[in-house]
Amino acid sequence: MLADTARSVDARYLAIQLVGRNQLVPLNDALLSIALADDEPVVLRNTAALRSLELAPPTLDANPLAALAHLRGEPPDEDDELLGAGLRALLRAGSSLASLLAFLRPPRNPDLIGNYNSRTPSLVPL
Repeated sequence: MLADTARSVDARYLAIQLVGRNQLVPLNDALLSIALADDEPVVLRNTAALRSLELAPPTLDANPLAALAHLRGEPPDEDDELLGAGLRALLRAGSSLASLLAFLRPPRNPDLIGNYNSRTPSLVPL
């Protein structure tokens, strides 16, 4: 169901949510595949990335979702949701603040409080 592109986006979204909510760790590789696939809809990639972070927290040595922070808009990520997921993965892995500063830029959609806009303030220590 997760990887079956013949299924509707809604059905696959629900399946991704169920995997995460039920802590189905053996399906984490399937979530990673969706999150990192350029040909998947952004909504599925984002949801798969966030659920994967819940199932298997990244480390500095093993952080495949960090690649989402390097996309620079290719493929289109108009709302910076994938960038935000990538930054979240880097934060969870313990990346330094200095290493994350290079990824910061004005949000593409300042009206959306999504992964990027809601995560950026947490990078700045108070």
